[in-house]
Order: sequence, then C-alpha cells, then structure tokens
Amino acid sequence: MSNESFAIRVGTHQGAKHRQLHVNNQDAKLVENFAVPAWNKRFTVGVVSDGCTGFPAFSRTEVGANLLVVFAYSRVQELVCAGIPLAEIPRVLFQSVTEFIRNLANLVMPSTVAWPYPVKLAKREHVDSTTRFRMDYLSATLLGFVTDGVTLVLFSAGDGIIVVNNDCTVINQDDQPDYPASSINSPGRGFDVRTYQMADVQRLAIMTDGPKDLVVEPEFLGDVFAFKRGNPMGLQVLLVNTFDRRPEKMLDDCTIITIERTTVGTV
Repeated sequence: MSNESFAIRVGTHQGAKHRQLHVNNQDAKLVENFAVPAWNKRFTVGVVSDGCTGFPAFSRTEVGANLLVVFAYSRVQELVCAGIPLAEIPRVLFQSVTEFIRNLANLVMPSTVAWPYPVKLAKREHVDSTTRFRMDYLSATLLGFVTDGVTLVLFSAGDGIIVVNNDCTVINQDDQPDYPASSINSPGRGFDVRTYQMADVQRLAIMTDGPKDLVVEPEFLGDVFAFKRGNPMGLQVLLVNTFDRRPEKMLDDCTIITIERTTVGTV
C-alpha cells in the first residue's frame, strides 16, 4: 500500500472526565510503514491502545498503552520479515504480548516485594505486588491492523471501534475489556481477527472506545474522513473542535487512526 493511493490520519484527545480529574490521556497510538526490498513490498501497521482507568489515584495505565503499541509494531515487523503470513500474525502476536507483560511485571515488581495498597480497594484486598503493577500500569486494550496493500488483517483485544467502508462496529465489553494483561495463562485467549482484501476497502478507521457516543452520528462519522480532507492534521482538529463544542460526548479519551483511498487503481 503506497501513500499515493491511501491517506493516513491520526488524532487523539483527552476525555472530559480525565481532564476534570487531572488524569493523563491513557490512550496511545502508532501508525508506521516499512518496506521489505527483497519482496518488493511495503507494509503498513496501525495500533491503538486504551489504558484502564481503574482506580484513578493509583492507575498509570498510559504507561502500558504506550509500551504495547510500540511493542506490537516491532513484533509485527519481525514476524513479517520472518515470513509469517499476515493472517497468522495475530495468533503469534498475542502470545508475544502476554509474555512481554508477564516478564515486564515480574522484572519491575517481583511478588516478593511488599507493595500493598495504602487503602482498602474492592476486589484488590489480596493482590500481590506483581499483580498490582500489572493492573495499575499495564492493563490496556490493543486494537490494530497490518496490511501489505493486498490483504488487510484487523486484530483486537478489549473494546474499541472498527470502521470498514460504511460498516461501523462498536466492540462493547461493559467496561470490563479482555485486556491482554488479564489473559496471561488463560487457555484459548487471543485476538479477535478479521481479514479483508484491500481492493474492497475504501476507508478504514480503528478507534479506542472514547468516541462511541459520536460514531452513532452519521455526520461525525463522515467527518472523521472528510473534515479537512487532504490535511494530515484534519482529524486532530476535528477532535479538538468537537470537544470544545460538546465535551459531554467525549467523556473518555478519544483516539482514531484512519486510512482512506485517495486514488483509483491497483493497490
């Protein structure tokens, strides 16, 4: 997929509740492309992640969200270069992500370290220090795609929003997402995966669940792609303007990556 054929835009905005509580934007995003000259192919990878607020006084899950998007990108690139078919990448990636979370938590905060909460918290009375670190720093969703311009593979763990052409899917897990961090040592867990042919895709968006009250509005969903079309900062400006006018529709952090076909021809 070449930049002559598709336009890529990114936007993110802190949610109104997080701004009120002085909590950081806990979303993270990354979109990159790389070439494999030996195959005469270029690959594009996009990932968004939404950290779980949990208990705001202790939660720092923007750390996990930002680590996960970078880690996912690097692993996808390695898997591509190892010759793993795109459709198989999510299965291997999920195992890599959960191992990374487990190893990082054990390295930073071993269970032998005393690190109890200073107050009593519901359902966390008996967690050890490693589990506390995983919950407070690494609990985040992961939603992304990889494409070689011919095939598009979408993968998700946790809630979020996926738009393919005119089909908008809101993944709602009742504020209890299946984070990779909570799937460690859980048999059968993995990414939900969708596969498309890029020739059939005119536009694509992946989002954290923050804009869920906005994407039900056809005008906003259209503006995600059309507002200041051709301007790489157009999506960011749209989120800023929308927040200024209607902050009640953006209570949670909102992060979006879009791809839109700009020319007609062979991809």
